Amino acid sequence: SLIASWSHVMAKKSLKLKNGLTEAEIERLALMSEEAGEVQKCIGKILRHGYDKRNPLKKDGKTNREKLTDEIGDFVNAKNLMVACGDVDAAVIERRVAFKATPCKAWLHHAHNIKSFTAE
Repeated sequence: SLIASWSHVMAKKSLKLKNGLTEAEIERLALMSEEAGEVQKCIGKILRHGYDKRNPLKKDGKTNREKLTDEIGDFVNAKNLMVACGDVDAAVIERRVAFKATPCKAWLHHAHNIKSFTAE
């Protein structure tokens, strides 16, 4: 995993980064990056196969929709960890969510039946 790779580099070479990040910050960013990649991977599978398809090699596997839901939860958890550690500010994130909702809807071609999507 990306976290293990960074830990290995940091331990083996005593790498001094010029970006000023601590090992804990690097680890949290690596986690966020990994979770974002998992969400992206699920979206790719849904675009190719549909929400309700399953991996045909797994008898009782989850649907692509269920996997996406899990991965979004994991991403939100990574965000919450970054908030708890002071890497990012929850209030600023919420302001951005509220700001983005209106212009985002204007660019969606099929959002005419959506009244609001600023959940949470």
